[in-house]
Amino acid sequence: MRTKFLAIVAVLLLAGGAGYFATTRIDWTQHSAAPTSYTTADKQQNDLAQHHAVAKLDNHYIQWKDAQFEYISVKTYYQSQQNTALKDPSKRASLAQQLIQMLANQQTIASESAKRGITVSDAEVNDQVDKITQTAGGTTKVNEVLKTYYGWTLDDLHRKIKTQLLTSKLNTAIGGSTDQGAPSLSSATSGLPPELDKLVKSDAGNSVNYYYRNSYEVISNRLETAKFPY
Repeated sequence: MRTKFLAIVAVLLLAGGAGYFATTRIDWTQHSAAPTSYTTADKQQNDLAQHHAVAKLDNHYIQWKDAQFEYISVKTYYQSQQNTALKDPSKRASLAQQLIQMLANQQTIASESAKRGITVSDAEVNDQVDKITQTAGGTTKVNEVLKTYYGWTLDDLHRKIKTQLLTSKLNTAIGGSTDQGAPSLSSATSGLPPELDKLVKSDAGNSVNYYYRNSYEVISNRLETAKFPY
């Protein structure tokens, strides 16, 4: 039962776009124009600093604390499996890059869903959590597994379920698969279902405007140590 539950929660990590072993590395410099001068770059970094953010997507700021939460989730799972991959600085940097992509994708999904009037109710989330709880063998067992393998609380699971349901609804609304199971992870670059991946790539306004200017190795080290620059 525990193995099945772990598989379900692993899908929640992947559904947001954090397919850690994706082979395609995303060059964020291709998503937005490079600053034309130091003054412009400095203003951008000051803007991020004022909002404690690692990146900006339109008018939404991706905060360091949110990126760190996702980073710690993956790290905790790897440690539980005695997987030492994240000891490699280049792999930590790749993970940090993918997590920022995942958070950007989530914001795109939230924005597009709001435009279309697509929502997820507490009742829908609770229903899914109840099913997972029954599969796992009760609330106590769920709490134990969440903490041990992901560092999550039950509230964190609710948030993840809500994101997954919203993704599924939006995907269906734009003509994607009607399968309400685990989203298809056919896109190596974003981890989104195919139709949603097309939506994200087709809307230039959803590109990340700018991000913390140091390398992803530096970003990942800050996520690892929780020593943020702002």
